[in-house]
Amino acid sequence: MITLSRMEFDRLRVQELLDAGTAEDEAEAERLVEADYPKCTRQAIEELRFRGLDARPWRIECCCQDKTLSPPMVGGSRCWAKGHIDRLAEVLEAEGHLTIPALYRKELALDGTVEDEMQAWEAWAKREAKRFNRKARRQIRGVR
Repeated sequence: MITLSRMEFDRLRVQELLDAGTAEDEAEAERLVEADYPKCTRQAIEELRFRGLDARPWRIECCCQDKTLSPPMVGGSRCWAKGHIDRLAEVLEAEGHLTIPALYRKELALDGTVEDEMQAWEAWAKREAKRFNRKARRQIRGVR
């Protein structure tokens, strides 16, 4: 999948909370993820962009002209529930509004796991390069 689904996004958020030590167990992490909703428009945009969708404020406002996509207004602000965000995500993906990383995955027919593997290899290569550079500097100092 080019963009993250609701289930994938929630799973990543739960894992993030567990890794950070914010939640003691998976049930608590799931409760914390659920407590993030409803979200304000800025937070909904951040979620959509993280999921691989090019959700810009002006684009969101245009989409909200459609009453079926627009979440309820509370105190002058939109309250985005999961369902509202997911409906908007479907529209943005159908219209091809993807972030650059999502377009990259689409063009190369990559899924998230392949990209994760590539990032892991890149991180390993950087660590090895640093280790090699430290070793080379020590050898140069020893020659002088």
